[in-house]
Amino acid sequence: MVNKSNKGTSLFLLQDFEIFELIKNDENPPIFYNPRNVIKLVKWLYGMSNAAIIYIILLGIPQISNSKMLVDYILESYPMLSSFSWLFTVPVVIIGLVLQYCLYVFGFRAVANILGILMEMEYNSRN
Repeated sequence: MVNKSNKGTSLFLLQDFEIFELIKNDENPPIFYNPRNVIKLVKWLYGMSNAAIIYIILLGIPQISNSKMLVDYILESYPMLSSFSWLFTVPVVIIGLVLQYCLYVFGFRAVANILGILMEMEYNSRN
């Protein structure tokens, strides 16, 4: 769904009252779903993607000790490098956190964007 006055403006960038006004004024409403519920779900998914960032950081704290043990195990055959194990542990933890960020945050946002695209496609097919 695109705002008639601002072509190219996504429906989800509008305020709630503007979205519900557009839905209420639709001459040909959707039959198989309630647009309000889809919009609420999309906004909830975006909120969960922001909450996932905090979740990832909290999960990263115990991973530090696990990563340290992994690096110590790898470096035990190199006694000269074992004193630098923290220098190798930090990048391992950062890489793990970045991968988790990609999985959780991009996953939630991808599903939200797909719902928006499907709703917009359905809306455009009815007109």
